[in-house]
Amino acid sequence: MNLTCGTIFCGRKYFDGTGGNNHAVEYYDRTRYPLAVKLGTITPQGGDVYSYDEDDMVIDTLLAKHLQHFGIDMMQCQQTDKTMNELEIAANMNFKFECDNILESGVALKPVFGSGYLGYVNMGNTCYMNSVLQVLINCVGKISNKYLAHSASRSEVPTDFGTLFRNLIHYTENPGKYSVDPEGLKPGQENGVRPALLKSIIGKGHPEFSSTRQQDAHEYFLHLITILEKEERKTPNLACSEDLCFEVEDRIQCNASQKVLYKSRKDYCLSLPIPLEKASNYAAAQAWEVRKSELEAAGDKIKPEDYVKYKVNLGDCFTMFSAPEVIQDFLSPETNQKGTASKTTGLKTFPNYLMLQARRFTLTANWQPKKLDVLLDVPDVIDLDYLRSSGLKPGEVELPSGPIEAPLEPDPSIVENLMGMGFSFEACRKAAYHTKNVGVEQAMEWIFSHMDDPDLNSPLVIEQPVAATSAVAVNQDDVQMLCAMGFTVKQATKALKKCDNNLERAADWIFSHADELDQDEPESSPSTASSLPDGPGRYRLRAFISHMGSSTACGHYVCHIRDKGGRWVLYNDEKVALSVTPPKDMAYMYLYERM
Repeated sequence: MNLTCGTIFCGRKYFDGTGGNNHAVEYYDRTRYPLAVKLGTITPQGGDVYSYDEDDMVIDTLLAKHLQHFGIDMMQCQQTDKTMNELEIAANMNFKFECDNILESGVALKPVFGSGYLGYVNMGNTCYMNSVLQVLINCVGKISNKYLAHSASRSEVPTDFGTLFRNLIHYTENPGKYSVDPEGLKPGQENGVRPALLKSIIGKGHPEFSSTRQQDAHEYFLHLITILEKEERKTPNLACSEDLCFEVEDRIQCNASQKVLYKSRKDYCLSLPIPLEKASNYAAAQAWEVRKSELEAAGDKIKPEDYVKYKVNLGDCFTMFSAPEVIQDFLSPETNQKGTASKTTGLKTFPNYLMLQARRFTLTANWQPKKLDVLLDVPDVIDLDYLRSSGLKPGEVELPSGPIEAPLEPDPSIVENLMGMGFSFEACRKAAYHTKNVGVEQAMEWIFSHMDDPDLNSPLVIEQPVAATSAVAVNQDDVQMLCAMGFTVKQATKALKKCDNNLERAADWIFSHADELDQDEPESSPSTASSLPDGPGRYRLRAFISHMGSSTACGHYVCHIRDKGGRWVLYNDEKVALSVTPPKDMAYMYLYERM
């Protein structure tokens, strides 16, 4: 509550995304009324008073008088909320633990400089970009070699991705004055470069990556891969993303007929679930969760050394990834009946570089993002050959190419809305049917474009169900959601097919491929696997990206990279130093290189 006028607003938003929405400080910016008290902390002994003028907590010796002015008797008040001190301790506890371990606080890290050790300056929430770029440029040699050989634009201020990306690679390998011994820096001189224009070009047209907000490094990695693919289509000799590309294969077995169906898709990052129930200290971690809730409810201080984090082996994550999954309501093309099916997933090809994402972020019961307090036991060397999927095996009988689609029935609500506009019943049914029940607006457009059809008002003939082709069958609910964003049915369908029915990726694909939305699709090749690198599934850890904070929308990213000499190097924006104890167990993304 503002002590000048009695107006009540929410507090600041903390670095980890918790807290208020900054309304109180925004009110101060408009009015310059400096003092505010946190109502839930008021007791007969005082309360938390903050001075926005001094940007610090202060002691208001006249607090009782100030509160009395607004009808509040301080002597009758009881504490109902944590004090600022208690709140900051609770909010910062886990963040401090992550920072201390990931940034290796308390250890004198030796700075490194020169070729391969160029830092990228944080230009305001660009640590996610810096970390992803460092890993790709310093680890995936094909990317660096292809772009360095690329003929750069001769423009004084280049604005094309190819030239800007090439320039950053060039400076990374030949940093000169931008990567020197920090002790020799002159006044006003800084280490590192600012890839501001490159950030602008990569994020152009994207609602998130064009902003100054913190982002998810995993999503940015996939977006950057999309940009690389786009460049490769324009300039074939820049083909380099294939070193990170692999095929995932799903095996679906109809439990009624025991026949199988194999479906493959292309991907660039293997997303791994984290089975907390497999933690070696599961009982202790569960007990700590209960104890932590009790301490927070009582307002007691939580000591950093008391924290108990789940400890899970990376191998258990791969096991969960490939574990059988039951598909309910599976419409079998063999029996034409709904039943269950078993689905398992494996890798059809193994890339030269395998990027992994540990799913450390989840949603709580009330749909709030939550970061899992888990430590992963990550080995330097992994062998994934047991995950290889080689298609139809001897003795297996193949299902038809896809389940039989149920006949589409016109949506009654769309039909009713159209009839209210004066169109006939059969015309409305046809409009809903031929636009696949996407929405009233699309159906109405269909009617207007078919007004001259002689059979517009004749009875609708619904096509009989047929076996699906090998093409991806898109989810019509997802089509409708994309159409609600202003895209056509054709554009939405194309995006979903490109992204294997993943709605979030499809939305991202649409914004980053605006110039391709209305282009006709070329005939697909019989197999994509033949063009992808493949080899043994034995890998060595080359780099990892770590995140500090409660969600990907806030906090800080850094990366660790194993250099050519086998040393682990910490890249914290413009600060580059040798790592003493690389925190592999706390990383968010891992890059493995084929041995």
